[in-house]
Formats: sequence, C-alpha cells, structure tokens
Amino acid sequence: KEGQGSDVTLTPMADMFNHGTDTEVEVYFDEGGNAMAYTTVDVPANSPLRISYGCPTNPSFLFARYGFMDDSSPATFCKMMDIPKTPENVNMGMDFSKMLFYHDTGDISQEVMDVVLYAKVLANIKYSPETGDVKQQFYDAHMNGDEATKAAIHEAYRYETIMAIKKHVDTFMDQLIALEEKSAGKSFEEHPRLPVILHHNQFVKETFSKVQQNLDNAVAEMGGPANGDGGWGGDEWNGGEWPAEEYNQEYAYME
Repeated sequence: KEGQGSDVTLTPMADMFNHGTDTEVEVYFDEGGNAMAYTTVDVPANSPLRISYGCPTNPSFLFARYGFMDDSSPATFCKMMDIPKTPENVNMGMDFSKMLFYHDTGDISQEVMDVVLYAKVLANIKYSPETGDVKQQFYDAHMNGDEATKAAIHEAYRYETIMAIKKHVDTFMDQLIALEEKSAGKSFEEHPRLPVILHHNQFVKETFSKVQQNLDNAVAEMGGPANGDGGWGGDEWNGGEWPAEEYNQEYAYME
C-alpha cells in the first residue's frame, strides 16, 4: 500500500518488531492480506529484528504517530509548509522525504534548493525580452536533465535562494525557542508526553541550528547584496550560455 496513512493493520507477531533506520526485516502482504516477514540480511544470534515504521528522514511523523523519537534519523523534513503542492512543484522534488535538512552536518538537500528557487524566487521574477521566462527555463532544464542550464540559473539567483531558505530557518528557530520557553516549569507528571516532545524539538533545533550556521557562512562568503536591490551583485542570468568554470561552484559551501 502507498501513503503514510494507508499502512495500518494488525499483524500478530510482526507487530513485535521495533523500528529502525537500518532494518533487518521486511513484511510482505499477499493479495489475500496474509503477512509474511523475512530477513533481508544475515542476522547474528541475539541481534535485534527491526522494520521501518515510516520514512527515516521524517522523525516528526514517527513521533506524532507512534510517540517515540528516532535519534538515528539522518535528516528531517525542512518544515516548509507554505509551498503549494502543484504538479510542477512535485516534479521539482517537493516531497517530505526529499526536502531535507541533515542533522549531523546541516547540509541542505538538492530538492530544497530546487523547489525554493523555482516556487519562491523565480515565481517573483518578471518576464523580460532579454532573459525570457526564467522560471520556465529552469523547469524545462530540470525536466530535460540539462544540468548546465540548471546550475547556471542556480548560480545567478544563489543569493536570493539562500536568503529565502534563511528567512524560513530563522523564523522556525524563533518558534522552537518560544515553545521551549512555554514548556519551562511544566510538570512531567501532569504532562507525561512532554519529555519526548522536548526530545523531538531538540533534535529538530540541533538540525536547524547547523543549517542556520551554514547559511550565515554562505551569506558572509558572498558579501550580501551588493547592488542595492536585493540581488547578488555581479553576474546575472542572460538566458544563454554560462562560463564552464561556474558549473562546479554550485553548493560548494555545503560539501
């Protein structure tokens, strides 16, 4: 079955498997609804048998649905909820399992960069005879696998893209801090779920804090807006070719 809300079933014995980012067991349902569990790797004696309760890059879903925090999650959804789910945005990579902030490094997934540039930055760029429809050019390049054109447009609007992500991260961090302050002094006996809630929020806060630092460093490296109109001073997209040496510079700050 597909979708996070369509996989609910009672399965005796298989219900005993715990969740793991790295799993040893998969459960298969045949056409008659019969469940069969099988190992996917050799399992030494006295080792755990784990299945996946859901996407390991979405600990918030696991927390909300099952009431536990998966500390082994390598990343978390970027929490951008203000982008409409249009077919074009989905094609660009709009999916909770793809638009990720990575916990250990603060890296930003390519899909976040693509969707923010397409749905937020280029959506506000007016058509001009000189550049044409840059948003459509970027979409076509993405769909056709034209990485050179795609990277060139990314580079031309890199500052705007980073600032759009930074605005979201800064706002979300303020909200997390406010939630922390609201929970101060609360009794764990009266609010038994509060410890796991705080644990979840701390995981998300740690991730966003690292992303925030990476973004601040990137803005500092670029020197901020230099042309007075909010754009990154210097090169502009001209709707045509881009110097070859520019292609490999994209996202260097995240590597």
